[in-house]
Amino acid sequence: MDAPDLSPWGMTSRAPAIGPPHGTNNTVRLVAAGGIDYVWRRCDNLDAGQVRREQRLLEWLSRQGLDFKVPLALPTTDGACFAVDGSAPVTLHRLIPGRKPSRGIHEIEAVARAFGQLWATLASAPRGLGVHDWDGRSIVSTHEHAGNLADVVASAQREVDTSWFVRQMELDEHLTDALAALPGQVTHGDVATSNALINDGVITGLLDFEIAGWDARVNDVVTGLCTCVDDPWEDGFEAQKQAFVTAFDTADQLRDDELALVPELVMRRCAGSVIWRIGRWRQGLDPWSAVLNRMADGATRARHRSAYRI
Repeated sequence: MDAPDLSPWGMTSRAPAIGPPHGTNNTVRLVAAGGIDYVWRRCDNLDAGQVRREQRLLEWLSRQGLDFKVPLALPTTDGACFAVDGSAPVTLHRLIPGRKPSRGIHEIEAVARAFGQLWATLASAPRGLGVHDWDGRSIVSTHEHAGNLADVVASAQREVDTSWFVRQMELDEHLTDALAALPGQVTHGDVATSNALINDGVITGLLDFEIAGWDARVNDVVTGLCTCVDDPWEDGFEAQKQAFVTAFDTADQLRDDELALVPELVMRRCAGSVIWRIGRWRQGLDPWSAVLNRMADGATRARHRSAYRI
């Protein structure tokens, strides 16, 4: 594929660009210029103001002495933290070396330790450093383009089980109030092996801060349990869950009322994932099958929610 325009950063590239080795929520290209590898990202989910807040957070994190790198954008020649491609903000950062971690116990522990360090560091971040403020927000607000959910449920229920999703919508006001009463901090928001890079057993970078923001702190643990370990109906789940919880140092830092909510918050996150895909589907960024897949996954996970007790 053709190399993206690097002229806003005073560079050119004659080498073909390549896509990332696994999927992303943005348009991403890996490109070389001047013997250095870069990551070019068109921000399909953030507006200009949100990109500025994201980069302000990453700049703060880059000064905190973390054991890994974060994708801090390079300034353009006029000093901005992004350029514009069509109507979308575009960032450029140096490629962080590494690969996506596996679900092996040792690599799960490495991922959990890195995200645990990030979590502990973000606990001291001012509330205003978040890209978003999720405190007290209904799960329906996960994506601004999700629109009317009733018509989506009516269409989806012809193909998959949507009853769990309807239940989560009914519980949403209660869970939103319960979350607001729990300790909050700036959170990463998408703790996942797909957002980590590892090299020789060491985490080299953590990625994808676009939904970072003030939230109940337990939600980063919930997200990690959904995305860093196998599904609860698989044989490796219990050992992986324990490895993640121990390495993240979860049980010693969370209160009993936070731990008690984890299974329901897992299901709330599943509902939010469906809503996110609905919003992207309405924008033409995701196919209808992506909505159905997330809905079906939530239905299966609902039958195993008790497995997420810590």
